[in-house]
Amino acid sequence: MQTSFAEVEKIQFFWAFVGSVVGLVVGAAITLWTTERTLLAQKQQWKRDKLLHSYAEAIFYASKLQVSSENANRDPNDKEARKEVRQHVSETQRHLTLLSAFHGGSPRQIELTAAAASLAVTHRDEPQNLSSEAAKVEALLSHVFAGDKRVSFAPSTSVSTAEGQSVPAPVAAPPHSGSSDSHAFDRLELLFDYTKFHIGLYATLASAVVALIGTKWGESLLLPPFWLWVSVLSIALAGMAGGVVASSCPSFSSAKELYSTDLGPFRAKVMSGEWWTYAEHTAFWIGIGAILIAFARRGAA
Repeated sequence: MQTSFAEVEKIQFFWAFVGSVVGLVVGAAITLWTTERTLLAQKQQWKRDKLLHSYAEAIFYASKLQVSSENANRDPNDKEARKEVRQHVSETQRHLTLLSAFHGGSPRQIELTAAAASLAVTHRDEPQNLSSEAAKVEALLSHVFAGDKRVSFAPSTSVSTAEGQSVPAPVAAPPHSGSSDSHAFDRLELLFDYTKFHIGLYATLASAVVALIGTKWGESLLLPPFWLWVSVLSIALAGMAGGVVASSCPSFSSAKELYSTDLGPFRAKVMSGEWWTYAEHTAFWIGIGAILIAFARRGAA
């Protein structure tokens, strides 16, 4: 039984529609996945920032407490000195409590909670021993920090405390070392959004070219199939390159860092991120050029 021309055209339009839907679904899935990874990375970075800030503040105030308590012991009638002691005790306890929350369910939480309680008792009952107790707290904090795998120590990095002081501080340990400057991160986020947009554009454009190849209407335009297939292949390669770039963005803290690191599908180290962006743009424009050539050679044998 022979299939009529109308039925053939319906089948071709159906498969062209299916191809378009699949392209849009794949593009949307990639966008959602990369967005989720970015949000997760930002959440983890926020937690690391809060943790390192708590370490810096706790160590800073424990150190300040040693000095202020000694000053208060030298002159018990100095109201300003006693006021400073109360402030430093309060701030040290506050950050010890915050750090204990970060270590929830671990032995470190018990140690930090006990240190905060011991500091309060010493301040109330044995103020003359407060300086040595603060020194113990500072030593405990340094020990806990040294064993915390979520942060690492960088002597050249400093953090501003609540009093405007600049003190050496633990810094977040991102998957790759690089600038954590907000401007650099904004550029990385811009690159991510820009690449996501391109991936959606590639999926839509590829679906349109497939429709030109697989429908009677497309055949009626007498476009050379060879150049159309070159276009589809080039756009697919551009989409793959864009996917490598977009899916790698959450692992970095700056665009410069991403550009200088070798990337590839499935964690392969093929070439630098910068060259992946070049490959993406080059493949896309080759695809556009192939479409233009196809229309320019319309009707050619």
